[in-house]
Amino acid sequence: MRFAAASFLLLLGACSKEGPPPLDIAQSKQMIWDAIKAYHDAGDKGDIDIISTLLAPEVSLVVSHDDVIRGHDVVLRALRDRVKGYEGQSRSTITGKELISITGDMALVTYVASVGTQRGIITAVCRRNKDSKWLIAHIHDTWSMPAPKK
Repeated sequence: MRFAAASFLLLLGACSKEGPPPLDIAQSKQMIWDAIKAYHDAGDKGDIDIISTLLAPEVSLVVSHDDVIRGHDVVLRALRDRVKGYEGQSRSTITGKELISITGDMALVTYVASVGTQRGIITAVCRRNKDSKWLIAHIHDTWSMPAPKK
């Protein structure tokens, strides 16, 4: 009887919301955040080839705050044009305050990004592919706030 009671208590402890997340969720969150950071790092360096590997085939991108473009090639072309506008500038995107919520093979990611004097909140949707790689399926950024002064 004591064994059953101890097993029950152990099971309850494993289900507690206060304990660390299961390793697979923690690993997925890290993989997602690594992909987001790689996306920004590649954008800072103008490396469209790396960006291409991070985007899902069905990726969509909000442009001009009032239009959505869809499809890997169309979005990649828009990002290539955006990156061309940065040529000759030293860029370093700083990201933080990330919140990652995973449901099955989909994840909602919100975070703050700062580049120079621009600061914005970005929402991304990521999807896990059949090889368990997390890809960016949607990007919506708002570059409306000035970066905080240090």
